[in-house]
Amino acid sequence: MIRLKCGYDGKQSYQDFYVVDSPSSPILGLDTCMSMNLMMFQLFTHLDVFL
Repeated sequence: MIRLKCGYDGKQSYQDFYVVDSPSSPILGLDTCMSMNLMMFQLFTHLDVFL
């Protein structure tokens, strides 16, 4: 594991990255994406009423 300083949209934080010997694409986890405001949850309900 390596800890790197990352920045996005003027916000900086240290994030953990795991180094693996694999032919896979690099990904960011949910916690990292949320802490950097790259994504957010929006919960809502929708009710259709037919009369």
